[in-house]
Amino acid sequence: LVGRISRMMMFDCELPFRSLLRSWLETGELAASAAAELFIAAASDVSAYAQARSGNFGEKTGELCFQLWHHAFTLLKDAVPAFLTGHDAENALRTGKSIAVLRAACNDESWVRHEYHRALERSEYR
Repeated sequence: LVGRISRMMMFDCELPFRSLLRSWLETGELAASAAAELFIAAASDVSAYAQARSGNFGEKTGELCFQLWHHAFTLLKDAVPAFLTGHDAENALRTGKSIAVLRAACNDESWVRHEYHRALERSEYR
């Protein structure tokens, strides 16, 4: 009984964190509150990130995708929770960055929204 109650409490406590992490992994975007709660941060001074979010790439897609990949997101090593390894944190960073760059390069977000909502429908973690 105590174990079951503990698991339920942990599940509820982790929900905001899991929601932010899941959004990052599936959409390549960080919520405004993610900086304070997640171990991944967006560099607000990187023009590639702002341009990617606005879809304003024009003819410089390759250059801006390079900037987006290398400079727009940072792993906050001190904020990685104890239950994740450094390797897991790096994988999470790369996964979200990959989605962000693909979205920017393809200039198409419709597939992300479609797949994200389909995944939510199938998920037990809504």
